[in-house]
Amino acid sequence: MAADAKELARLYQAAKGRRQPLEALLTECYEHGLPLRDRPNQQAIGGAVVQNNVFDSTAAFALQRFASSMLTGIWPTNEQPFDLQAGSDAQGGRDAEGWLAALTRTITTEINSSRFRSEAHAAMEDFGVGTGVMIANPGSAIEPVRFEHVPLSTAYLSQGPDGRYDGLFRPRRLEVRHVPVLYPRARLPDRWRDLLDTTPEEKVQVVEICTRDWGQPAEEVWQFAVLPDDGGSAEEVVAENEWRGAGSCPFLAWDFERSGGAFGRGPMQVALPDIRQLNKLMEIRLEALDMQLTGVWQYDDDGVLNPDTVDLSVPGTLIPRAPGGKGLEPLTPRFDLRPAETEAERLTGVIKGAFYIPDLGPTTKTPMSATEVMQRTADRAEALSSAYGSLLVDFLFPLVRRVYWILRHHQGQAGAGWPRLDGRQVAIRPLAPLTRAMAQGEVLRFTQFTAVHQQVAGPQATLLAVNTDAATPWLADRLGIDPSLIRTAAEKAAMMQQGMALAQQAGMLPQPEAPAV
Repeated sequence: MAADAKELARLYQAAKGRRQPLEALLTECYEHGLPLRDRPNQQAIGGAVVQNNVFDSTAAFALQRFASSMLTGIWPTNEQPFDLQAGSDAQGGRDAEGWLAALTRTITTEINSSRFRSEAHAAMEDFGVGTGVMIANPGSAIEPVRFEHVPLSTAYLSQGPDGRYDGLFRPRRLEVRHVPVLYPRARLPDRWRDLLDTTPEEKVQVVEICTRDWGQPAEEVWQFAVLPDDGGSAEEVVAENEWRGAGSCPFLAWDFERSGGAFGRGPMQVALPDIRQLNKLMEIRLEALDMQLTGVWQYDDDGVLNPDTVDLSVPGTLIPRAPGGKGLEPLTPRFDLRPAETEAERLTGVIKGAFYIPDLGPTTKTPMSATEVMQRTADRAEALSSAYGSLLVDFLFPLVRRVYWILRHHQGQAGAGWPRLDGRQVAIRPLAPLTRAMAQGEVLRFTQFTAVHQQVAGPQATLLAVNTDAATPWLADRLGIDPSLIRTAAEKAAMMQQGMALAQQAGMLPQPEAPAV
């Protein structure tokens, strides 16, 4: 593969230009929701982000909770997030099912034993702003998969003809000694070689470019290149590579809501007007409290008292006063903070609602019933159905395929007995809590039906009307219960026969009559 450096540099500049009109919006979202993150056009002192205009942390806490909820909903901590099932073209029967179950455990273990959760949580915070971006690359023997979050401030994306992201442009600032480590086959420019010999800690600017090769649409092919971004020649290519096959794309990019532009639209952008109002309200409130604490004073201009020399913060301050004068007199400011408190409470609720934070009521009152909690959970899952679809299609499925591809090539067995994760040979079935939450609406309707039927026809008629043998595994599947905990029809029949035999031995049932001779 011979990368065209000029064409790649042009694509990079085009990606930056497409997002340029949105930089101010992105910066403001970062300022209120991710105040400690690096962002475009930030003011920094000693490497620390200056927060001179943020007076409220509601949006920051809500965004963190939203990210945790989304990550746990799609990739739970102590549960299996997916399983691999044999597709319509699969072969092997029981052996294939056992092999796929073992492969599912291997993929899950490799992901959970890496830095996936911390990196994915940071990417989910960007997902709350608009688009989450994360890279999954082959690691070492100890950590086969290495995950890395790419902040939106350093991620420029391009869209392909199918509407999905087909390119990631990532500017990075690296120490020159790290370049050969990150890119083993790198061809360093002469100026970098001089730095490597003299000051290896000197930092250089590079841009990593990963784009899909649409010249081969029948096969997934990704081209990777590293260009210097320090003002050198645009014809230089520091490193390049090419990957093929499903799962060969090294980056994951998923939108909360696809906008067709440079990045998605998340709840942070939706709630931004309310976040601005609450932030301004908190600023006014702090100014009012400061006025109450320090006080407002009035005095007679008698030529004796000089207010510029009076320091009320020093204990024991002596203030001169003319004979018969009143000196300093406190002036009570006439303002009421109660409307501000009410409005702040309303705005806080609106912001939390925009981030889909579940409201189960105050803990000081009577707890909600299980039915009401289930209904609210189902309503929340319904509201998140669009975002959940993006998490499935653009996050969970590509994540599993990417780790599968890495394990397949990391072990040097590419194409040797490994099926394709294309839905026909092997299908990915999500088992995340968000999936079950969306199914709770069906469970709620079923429980409501049985409750109403019992009131109308009675318990016995309900037992006769409902097929409990079919309802039990159906409920277990909708609620995410391990099928091994549910007895099969054969096991229940054997238990019934055993119970009848014990009852006959105890004399509770008549012995069967011997057949007539």
